[in-house]
Amino acid sequence: MRLSEHRATQVLALLAEFAPQQHKMVRGLPDAAISAVQRDLGCVLCAGHITFLRVFGATPKGAMNPFIYDHDFSVDAMRDYYRRYEETPVNQIMFWAYTHQYWTPGYLFASGPDVQDPATGATTVQISVESFWNVLLFDAYVFLISVRYEHESVSGWLWEGHTIPLDRAAEPFAEVEAILTQLGFEPWMDMANAKTMMRRGDTIACFGRSGMMPNPDDWYMNLSAPTPREQRELWEVFADHVGLVEHPRYR
Repeated sequence: MRLSEHRATQVLALLAEFAPQQHKMVRGLPDAAISAVQRDLGCVLCAGHITFLRVFGATPKGAMNPFIYDHDFSVDAMRDYYRRYEETPVNQIMFWAYTHQYWTPGYLFASGPDVQDPATGATTVQISVESFWNVLLFDAYVFLISVRYEHESVSGWLWEGHTIPLDRAAEPFAEVEAILTQLGFEPWMDMANAKTMMRRGDTIACFGRSGMMPNPDDWYMNLSAPTPREQRELWEVFADHVGLVEHPRYR
């Protein structure tokens, strides 16, 4: 299975479990329609984009709210974008259109037909995410998982104030993974660039680098558990072992 197909499967699994109504609304485009778009735009879409369109390309506008809020995934939105921004090079293909009234049109570009993850294969400085599929998976975590309990999730920084060189980036990741494994967690959603989710029943830990590769930056952890007591107990374990400290919420 291609990377993009694997990521799409993970996103669909999250929707099916935590947002079944949104999952029912997911619609994909047939290959004939995708081929027609490529002919219309005079380009070849990258592999990751084709996977996206096959899975989400005919999903009605707003159907994914609050997961990927008010985005238009349709090929009509793509065509409208190119009508309004005719100077856009034909080899830079928009992934979706932000439709919120306060946002300017948003887009992700890919550099070639073999790119599995358009963000990592981007050729424009306007890309601010390290992985397109990470965006979908992390948004799923935030909107579908971390706020599903009345007390919500808790979030913090690991190794606060410590700069971890890139050549040692695997060490903190492995350390957190080992602690969670000892606590009965199992790997669940694997994400790019040292980000992952692990699960123990209804308790989910999301952790990894907070920023973009290749810059050294902070590490974060989000803990979502059915009860505040379980959250506190887990928090104390990581506060003792890897210096987990709380960080403020921005929503």
